[in-house]
Amino acid sequence: MSLDNRQPGQDVYLGDGVYASFDGFQIWLAVNHHENKVVAIEPKVMENLVRYATGMWPTVERLPSDDTEGGGGVSGIKASPPDTPEHHIRMARIFLHEAKETIHRDWAFTLLAWAAERRARAAHLKQIGPAQAELFA
Repeated sequence: MSLDNRQPGQDVYLGDGVYASFDGFQIWLAVNHHENKVVAIEPKVMENLVRYATGMWPTVERLPSDDTEGGGGVSGIKASPPDTPEHHIRMARIFLHEAKETIHRDWAFTLLAWAAERRARAAHLKQIGPAQAELFA
């Protein structure tokens, strides 16, 4: 089901293994599987969450889309994560941790593949050295 064609009670995939549904009052978030509902967000909490996200991304008009992190994200947004070895190693560690924690075998293999890609990118960036712009920053 797309984000534009949603019905109350139906699960919508948001990206990065996150699903949302609406029960008439709260938005429920599920992780790794649409039936694994772990967070219920009432309107005031959602308002606080949006205020928090706006504070975290003050220079972005809307929430960033990060398709490189394995999610669908919100289309049409121009934000991107840093392309540094440190960032890729951090993301690899997060993916490895999540792979160890999940009970879903296919999801664990996906996370392991993403971790391997991130480690390879970090190694490549370390091998080629910093970009010229970074040398003069």
